[in-house]
Amino acid sequence: MTGMDATPPPVTCTLTTKALAQRTLEWRDLGPLALERTELDDGVRSTYPLDLATPIEQLAGAERACCGSWLDIEVTRTDVVTLELTTTNPEGLAIIRSMAGIA
Repeated sequence: MTGMDATPPPVTCTLTTKALAQRTLEWRDLGPLALERTELDDGVRSTYPLDLATPIEQLAGAERACCGSWLDIEVTRTDVVTLELTTTNPEGLAIIRSMAGIA
């Protein structure tokens, strides 16, 4: 069996309803602050001003804790903060786009 034959991990979230509502607001607040967004085949890459690095890293860490089984999150700092949200499960793409502020 090759990696392409493997079943992707299911799209699941371990947050309570209240915590999910709060997390959704955090993502929604972050969306308009993006300098640029690029849709990828497996997710979204967004860039933000460098002064948002700490809150983005905190949000990414919190998201890894609840959705890390299906969601890959990479945060890098250069002259901007780059946040890349990707998944191997196509069912997660709509969630990623929503998180990144793409309707």
